[in-house]
Amino acid sequence: MKINRQGQAKVLTEQELHDLFTIGLLTPRDRLLFGICLYTGCRIGEACSLAWSDVTADAMTFRIEKTKTKSSRTVAITPALQTLFDEYRQQQCFRFPSSYVFRGKRVGSHLHPSMAHKILKAATDLIGVRGVSTHSFRRTALTMMCRKGINLRVIQKISGHKNLNVLSHYLEVSEQEKEQALSKISF
Repeated sequence: MKINRQGQAKVLTEQELHDLFTIGLLTPRDRLLFGICLYTGCRIGEACSLAWSDVTADAMTFRIEKTKTKSSRTVAITPALQTLFDEYRQQQCFRFPSSYVFRGKRVGSHLHPSMAHKILKAATDLIGVRGVSTHSFRRTALTMMCRKGINLRVIQKISGHKNLNVLSHYLEVSEQEKEQALSKISF
């Protein structure tokens, strides 16, 4: 789904996020799945394999065995993310309980990231946005935090990156940001 992105997922605009969450993502499950990716900066595999035991009233923990870097991290649940959890729990059918937040097709399994990719493809087709992948939510979250002036070490702790060099590959810099930076130079 990446289009002329030099191998990187597109960073979504606020309008694209709005359209995805109001028009493109059709179910509370889908909105929560990608909301977790957006509001925590996690990878799609981490969101898909999230267990209910890892979710508390105010935080969620991504466990060692389910992260790419093999290190656990705990991330707060923001009010916007809590709203998505509440909507999902209201529509959830508990006749077939699962230990996973996002139940897979087989009993005892979680939603596979390839299925999340298909869900996202349908949503982006619906709203007419190209170049988006499941990793776009992670890049968007980290870039948004950086643009809002959040300290890079804080972003690193949230994202679980081992070092700032790797984190820097996720952050998109716009032409306008470069121009603003250059305009600050004076003597």
